[in-house]
Amino acid sequence: MAGMKPDEKLLKSYSNPQLKEPFLVAAGPGTANVGLRTVSYLQEKLGAELFAEIEPGDFFTPPYSFTFRDGLIETAPIEEGEQKPRNRFYYWKSGQSHDIIFFTGNTHPLPGKVPELAGYVLEVAKGFGLKRLYMPGAFLADIHHSSEPTLYGSATNDELRQYLHSRHIVDAPSMNIAHNLNAWLLGMAKSKDIDAIGLVSEIPAYKPEERNIRACRVLVRALLQMLEIEAPDLSDLDTLLAEEDKRTELQLGELRESADERVIDFLHYLDVLAEREQQASKDRGLLPSELELPASLKFIEELYAQAKSDPGKVGELRLAVQQLGSSDRLLIMRKYGEEIMSLLGYQV
Repeated sequence: MAGMKPDEKLLKSYSNPQLKEPFLVAAGPGTANVGLRTVSYLQEKLGAELFAEIEPGDFFTPPYSFTFRDGLIETAPIEEGEQKPRNRFYYWKSGQSHDIIFFTGNTHPLPGKVPELAGYVLEVAKGFGLKRLYMPGAFLADIHHSSEPTLYGSATNDELRQYLHSRHIVDAPSMNIAHNLNAWLLGMAKSKDIDAIGLVSEIPAYKPEERNIRACRVLVRALLQMLEIEAPDLSDLDTLLAEEDKRTELQLGELRESADERVIDFLHYLDVLAEREQQASKDRGLLPSELELPASLKFIEELYAQAKSDPGKVGELRLAVQQLGSSDRLLIMRKYGEEIMSLLGYQV
């Protein structure tokens, strides 16, 4: 690992593989742990080999955990071996132009230590000739649990951004980003001039903590294509998804027997989301010009028409589009596509 900058005392190496311009696919804890589950699935599916891990050092929390129970905050010592921070590197020889390094971190570092750990991870990968970072993740959106989630992307430069557009992956919406390891890996990649792509899948806002196989599946498929890996058999994901859907329907069946007004309101909310998805499915069969925007988005349509002939309106249009929710923004992109993105200078 010639030229490696971080403190090598913290790096526990098991082997020193010779890798060909590797891509790094990385994730730590995040929304519903979708990114972490996606990377772990690919690492296990491809049979990637563990070759190094970062010792906990002083990156992580004191040796106790805390919980909220019945309105009280409780602390308890962490038993030896329980919740031990694990930050591991795996490699996989692709036989193609780029080998793959997988990194998984199972624990949030202390807030002040997140940038340091993110930088350490990237420096380790750079020691093997890192070519590009891929970071999968998820965000909460108003979608039905049975909907196929939309994938959004972000990149460290416009060339990669247009590469995502060529794969019909639209820009990630503006969102409040938790300054966790995932965000810092992307941010540190930018600061170190490392090419990086972030991919985020929608997950239902009403299931923020539950495992989401649909989101993992859409991320796995996208990553396999971008990494130029021949897709392995993913039928196990389909089986897990069928089991997940069955459990959800059983839970909803129990809720439908409730007379609680809050439960009734929630079920109505699910019905609205399902109807929206049905309409979106119909819209996907139309030509973009045939899509009918809802009344709530007519102002965007009018502003767009004005901006095409009046450059002074472009800034106003850009701000209006940036303030849309993810589903509304996607609808605008479906209807106007490259035209509106070009007009806005790819600043959406």
